[in-house]
Amino acid sequence: HDRGRPRGAGRGRVGDSPLLGAGTCGILFDLWSWDEITDHAERLNIDVTEGAVEIAAYPRTNIWIQRHVYAFERTIEQADYSVDENDVAQVVFHCDGRAVCFADHWLEIPSGMPVDVELGLGSVSLISVDAPTVLVVDEGPIVGDALATPTFELDGGSHDEITLKWTATATPMAISIDAKAAPVTLEFLDAVAEFVHR
Repeated sequence: HDRGRPRGAGRGRVGDSPLLGAGTCGILFDLWSWDEITDHAERLNIDVTEGAVEIAAYPRTNIWIQRHVYAFERTIEQADYSVDENDVAQVVFHCDGRAVCFADHWLEIPSGMPVDVELGLGSVSLISVDAPTVLVVDEGPIVGDALATPTFELDGGSHDEITLKWTATATPMAISIDAKAAPVTLEFLDAVAEFVHR
């Protein structure tokens, strides 16, 4: 399933074979899971080494999470999700970089929930997110649609695309984008601003 994955993501890095590390890295997992986080959470924090992250906000109370893991067993350092003592929903998937290892995540969250995402390589898609959002992304496209977030912050690297669209009824109070190189399109209040950040 390649929805939202940037070109080349999830296939290993240059020179990697799909079975690289099979002798030393254990079983190759190709797993799908779907779960509901029912514990009360006030904030979402995602920390993923590589993969696609899609977050959609709806009028709901719980968090739904779908995860697709494609990785050698021994390359996975940490893979879990839970709500901590500060009412933060933590979604973590870390790889050690020795061989193919990525996880795609699709989440449905309650409207009004702030979002923090830390991602090494992959893509981020935000749909109808309406609370403060902070992204730290090293590489990969970032797309937001029907946004109503009052503040948006990106600490980025190199991105093929950064396209963020706010709803006509929502005007962000602050947008901060810090990236090495990225074509950026911002759309809000029926106006479009395009520029290349370098």
